[in-house]
Amino acid sequence: MVDTLLWIVATFGAVMAVSHLVDADRLAPWHALTPWVMAPSGPIGLFALATGRWLLAGFCLVVTTTLAMLAWPLFARRAGEAGGPRLSVLYANVKFDQPSPQLAARALLDVVTAQRVEVLAVSEATTGFAQALDELGVANHLPYRVGEPVTGPEASVLWSRLPVREVGDPGPGPTWDADAVIEVEGAPVRVIATHPLPPVGADMRPFWRPGLALTAERVRQSPEPVLVVGDLNAARWHRVWRRFVGGGLVSAHEASGRGWTSSWPSDRWFPPVVRLDHALCGRGLEPLAVEDVRVPGSDHRGFVVSIAISERNARPR
Repeated sequence: MVDTLLWIVATFGAVMAVSHLVDADRLAPWHALTPWVMAPSGPIGLFALATGRWLLAGFCLVVTTTLAMLAWPLFARRAGEAGGPRLSVLYANVKFDQPSPQLAARALLDVVTAQRVEVLAVSEATTGFAQALDELGVANHLPYRVGEPVTGPEASVLWSRLPVREVGDPGPGPTWDADAVIEVEGAPVRVIATHPLPPVGADMRPFWRPGLALTAERVRQSPEPVLVVGDLNAARWHRVWRRFVGGGLVSAHEASGRGWTSSWPSDRWFPPVVRLDHALCGRGLEPLAVEDVRVPGSDHRGFVVSIAISERNARPR
C-alpha cells in the first residue's frame, strides 16, 4: 500500500516534468503548480534510497533534477546597491468586482504616503476605485494620471508623483496597458503596467500569449530603461514567461531572494500558491528591494518595488 502511494505521487511529478516539453497554453494552469506537484519527489526519493527501493529512487531523481533545472534562477540573488537615482513603485491588482474599493484605495494610499512611493500602478482599475482615490485626495500625493479606469477588469492605470514626459499607446485590447515615461531626477524611465488575460477558457486563452508578446515588444523598442509591473497571469514555471524574462528583464522578487514567494490567491483560507504579480527591470535598471503588501478585497497581493537607475541612463537628456 505504501509503495503504491509513493509511486502515484512520483508519477504525478513525472507527468508534470514531461508536460514541460509541450508548449501548450491549455497546460498553463497546470504548469503554474509545478513545484507543488514535483517537489514531493525529493523526499520520496530520499526515503526510497534509504529503504533500498532503487527503481523508485532513480525515478524520483529524474523528477527532482528537472525541477532543480527549472528553479535554479530562484537561488541566484542579484539585488544590490546602485549609484543612480531611485524610484519606488507600488503595484496592485485591486480586483474589479471587489466589495469595497474604498478600503483598497485607503490601504494603497496609506502605503504611498508611508513609504514615499512615486508611482502607483493598478490593474483592474475601475471607475469606483478611481473615484475613491480622488475622494481621498490622491492628487495631493500623485498628481499625474495615465490611463482611463473603466467599469470592468480591462484597464491598468498609473498615478505618479513625478512628471510624465510621454504617454504610450494602451494597446489594442481586450486589456489596456498604462505606459508612461516619467522623469526621475531628470532621467527618463518607462513604466508599463500590464495585465494580459489569463490562459483559462476558450474566450480568454487566445489573448494570453499575444498580451505578453506585446509587452515584450514595448520593452524591446523602448529607448528608455523599462520597468514592467503587472499581474502577468504567468509564473516562472511557464515557458512563455521564461522567454519573456529572457529578453533582458530581471525579476525584482527573484533578484531580492523572494522568488519563492507567492501572490495568488490571497483571499482563501490557505496561503497563496503561485506568483503571478511581477516587477521586471530592463537594462539600465537595478532592483534594490521588493516587499509584498496586502490589498483589501483583492485576490492578489500587491508589492512595493524599489529600483535604481544606472548612472549612464541617469544623465539628463
